Formats: sequence, C-alpha cells, structure tokens
Amino acid sequence: DRIGKNTFYLALADGVSSAPYAAEGAEAAVQTIKIVSEDIAAGKMAVDNLKDLQTMIVRTWKRRFSTRWNEYAATLNFVIFHNNRVLVGRIGDGLIVSETDGACCVSATDEEFYSTETAALGEVVSRKDFEICLYPAEEAFCAYMVSDGIGKEIAESSRKELNRYLLQLSQTSEKQMEQEVVSW
Repeated sequence: DRIGKNTFYLALADGVSSAPYAAEGAEAAVQTIKIVSEDIAAGKMAVDNLKDLQTMIVRTWKRRFSTRWNEYAATLNFVIFHNNRVLVGRIGDGLIVSETDGACCVSATDEEFYSTETAALGEVVSRKDFEICLYPAEEAFCAYMVSDGIGKEIAESSRKELNRYLLQLSQTSEKQMEQEVVSW
C-alpha cells in the first residue's frame, strides 16, 4: 500500500496455528506495519534506526491486546520503501527475496526442516528472531514474500530466478498475471 508520496509498505503475517486468536494477531501485525510506515512517512521515526524500529513494531503490536499475547501469536514479513531506502524485516519463519539495484537478498530461517516451535510476535520476541535490514534503492526494487514453511519448498537455487520471473510477470497485462496466478 502507498502512504504519502515516497512511502510504500508490504506486509504478510501468518497466525501461529496453536494460538486461539492467531487471525486477530496476524491482522494486528499487518496494521502495525501500516502504522510504522505512516510514522516513517511523517518523519516521526527514522527508517535507519533499526533497533528503535524493532522495539516500536513489537510494542505497537502488543498494544492491540491487553495481555495473553501468545494467544494472538503471529509471524510477520514486511518491506517498507521510503525515499529510496528499503527496510526488509522478518519475525519468525517465512521467506523474503528482494532485489535492490541488481543485488539480491534472501531473508529466511536457516533451519532445513520444519520445527514445532515458531518464533513470532507474542509475549517474548527475541532480537535474534527479528531480522531487519536496510538497503539503498536508487534505481529499482522488487520483492516477494511467503509465509510459513512454504519458503522451504522453494529451492534455494530457484529463489532469485522466481523473483526475476515475478518481476517480468508484473510487467504484463492484468489478464496474463491473473491467468498465471490461478494456474499456480
């Protein structure tokens, strides 16, 4: 979504299946990124202050619920573009593949296998489970993200190629994009 003239955000949240209110937690996670993006666009928060951004994201999400945060647990992947800089962040599992000015970056969990434990927005959010990076984007930027274990199904060797293919697809007609996505 676009906020103002120079700020865009993309957020993908997935409720943790064992959390009874996971859908509400995931919705709150997406709304949190919207709020953070609005603050960045308004100059209330600096896009390069990564530690403060991490803290703000967690606190903003937690404010949506009075207590029992683990009952609303959700993973979160997001991209915020502001004034030719791109913030890419991930809490928990999922995959974000982005390309900025020709350089590709992959953000994913390192585990090869599925785990019974998922790092997520919840009562405790460890900084080590909250990956956040800032990149310059002077010429071009594109990204895709997937939640859950779906990212593990995309071979590492194919992740960059898929990003380039999706970029090419985005430059075709709406009808072509729709036909392609439906066939997936």
